[in-house]
Amino acid sequence: MTKAAFEVDDEFRQLWADGASSADLAEKYGTTPSNVNKRAKMAGLPGRPVGQTRQRPKTGPHARKQAVVRKGREKPKPAPTAADVASQHVYGPWTAKHCAKILATGGKLSKIGALAAKWGVPERHVLGKWHKLSGGV
Repeated sequence: MTKAAFEVDDEFRQLWADGASSADLAEKYGTTPSNVNKRAKMAGLPGRPVGQTRQRPKTGPHARKQAVVRKGREKPKPAPTAADVASQHVYGPWTAKHCAKILATGGKLSKIGALAAKWGVPERHVLGKWHKLSGGV
């Protein structure tokens, strides 16, 4: 489609104010939507809000929402609860007996490795638990 020159008349101003899309106006005036936007700006007409869709009447089974929708905004996820955090332990939850045996190793890697092999968990998990229990000693 070529950029046909057209004058911004009262009808154009009214259609713009009523919320007609640039594509609809471009089809009516035989030009491109970008040219319509350019002419509207040059005529001093108010711009369209960025990040919002225009309001459309609801028609048909696939009608868009009539309310103005902001793009890119999502509700924040709620903070995890104690039950959520406890359920995330792949090799736990650690019982009091586990914790006592881990502390009894004194942080010796050979003893921690033996416990890990006995319980069937990675050594790094048992070592990490020892660090948490010992308070970083």
